Amino acid sequence: MQYISISNFVRGATFFQHAGISITFVFMPIIAKGVTDSLFEIGIIVAAFSFAQILSEIYFGRVSDKKGIRLQFIRIGFIGCAITFGLHYFADDPTLLLQARIGAGITTGIVIPA
Repeated sequence: MQYISISNFVRGATFFQHAGISITFVFMPIIAKGVTDSLFEIGIIVAAFSFAQILSEIYFGRVSDKKGIRLQFIRIGFIGCAITFGLHYFADDPTLLLQARIGAGITTGIVIPA
């Protein structure tokens, strides 16, 4: 019986995570339009993900390099991504969708540098 190595498993999981992120980039303006009609709020909701991701990548990349426990950061990030991207489904007002987008940006920023 052949076992999959940890690095190949992480690469595969990262591929699917990036595919999911790319899909949300395409459909997020449509989802946000269902929650609010304000173009300004839609822009803030869409941009909040990238802003939170940049800040999170800087911080957690530095921490994971210092501590040397990258696999734990990857696990925490994947679990956090599953939870925060799942919250998008339940967002029925702009504030909750904005919080879900910020949370998704933070948890995605945990995985990418690790």
